[in-house]
Amino acid sequence: MSTRDMAINIVNMMDDEQLTGFIKLFNPIVSDIPNDETFMAMQESEEMLSNPNVKQFDSVKELFEDLRA
Repeated sequence: MSTRDMAINIVNMMDDEQLTGFIKLFNPIVSDIPNDETFMAMQESEEMLSNPNVKQFDSVKELFEDLRA
């Protein structure tokens, strides 16, 4: 049995009170992990920042001026 399978079995055996304690214990670790949508947005922004053909603005004012043009 894999470590993942053992962990799933342990979680499945916990009652609600134990699960609440488990979540409180590990929440800071889990909350630092971005979900898939956030991770993809982070990758897209990194790609845009490294692409010299993508417009960049130093302020929101510059952005809106460009949008109005």
